[in-house]
Amino acid sequence: MTTTASVDEIVLDPYSHFPKPHDVVDAKTLSDADKLRILDAMAHDARELQTASAENMTGGEGVSLHDVLEARRSVDPTSDVTQ
Repeated sequence: MTTTASVDEIVLDPYSHFPKPHDVVDAKTLSDADKLRILDAMAHDARELQTASAENMTGGEGVSLHDVLEARRSVDPTSDVTQ
């Protein structure tokens, strides 16, 4: 993670700071609330990619929604976010 980036900046483009969802989980400088915000942004991106793929609009390799939700549950085990 870039140390000078704010959470607001990271949320706008989470994959430029964290290549994988579990990298967010492992970030020691972030609060759980910040981790969840970033993971929610990643989940949004993954859902958008799924929609584009379903409409035959490919745009590159992305992280699976399953991986993002799994990372989110490791931060918040009570999370009820589903695919």
